[in-house]
Amino acid sequence: MFQGVSTLKFGLRCNLRVIDSPKCNCGYKFENAEHFFLHCLTYQDIRVNLVNTITQFSPISLEIVLHGNQLLDYEHNILILDAVFEFIRLSGRFN
Repeated sequence: MFQGVSTLKFGLRCNLRVIDSPKCNCGYKFENAEHFFLHCLTYQDIRVNLVNTITQFSPISLEIVLHGNQLLDYEHNILILDAVFEFIRLSGRFN
């Protein structure tokens, strides 16, 4: 798509105006990265692995989900990245 624009509904509505509503399918007022990764009830079950992996090393936050933790070594950041990729894959949101 366009560089720097998410295909989550908030980005599609607010940045590109190609959809009518930024509302998440779960009913929340907007679907952005924070909602998708950390709060959406639709993905509550598959979020368990993501949260468990990250909280072994660090408090969870959107910053860590998206960029890793610069205070951690490479191997721990790879574990976080793998958990994020697995969450995205299992969500099926971008298929």
